Amino acid sequence: SLTLEGAHTRFGAGSSLFHVDLPDWSPGMDNAPAFPSRPVLNEDYGAASLRYDLNHGSYLSAGAGVRYRDGGADDVDEEEVLGWFELMMDL
Repeated sequence: SLTLEGAHTRFGAGSSLFHVDLPDWSPGMDNAPAFPSRPVLNEDYGAASLRYDLNHGSYLSAGAGVRYRDGGADDVDEEEVLGWFELMMDL
């Protein structure tokens, strides 16, 4: 059997005053400034695998995939390549 899978995930980086150094408010400053918000992080994943049934619950399986993380939140892009081989023996 052949399996294909994929996913797109979007993580909100959140809004917090702890990530921005804001001055204390003083008279004359804007009394409703925009709330600081960090960038959003996007991640894409795709994989393909093959499985060959050996009967009686035993099988061989192998696959490969890739995960890509858009570094919008920290300007560091990451790409990870995955691979696996599995032999399941039901004795």
